[in-house]
Amino acid sequence: MINKINKFFKNNEFSPSKQRGQNFLIDQNIINNVVEAVSKINPSKVLEIGPGLGAISEQLIKRFADNYYAIELDKKLFHHLNERLLKDHILHADALEIDW
Repeated sequence: MINKINKFFKNNEFSPSKQRGQNFLIDQNIINNVVEAVSKINPSKVLEIGPGLGAISEQLIKRFADNYYAIELDKKLFHHLNERLLKDHILHADALEIDW
């Protein structure tokens, strides 16, 4: 996982924003635990805010398919996920600015 993250950083001239508090999940055990916890409650919809590079998203979209959505503020991360993984399931926006 760390190699995948470093490759993205290098290829996209990207570095995490301290201002946004960006962190990237690399521990597969934590990813599995989060996905298992979400699966246990069996939600009708799943909304992930700030999916980053999609460590959790990749698993959630497999389980929840059409009921999974994400909101990503960072333009480079949004484009990466939109092209690679979350087509039609991701919105480029600030979740704090959305009129819910």
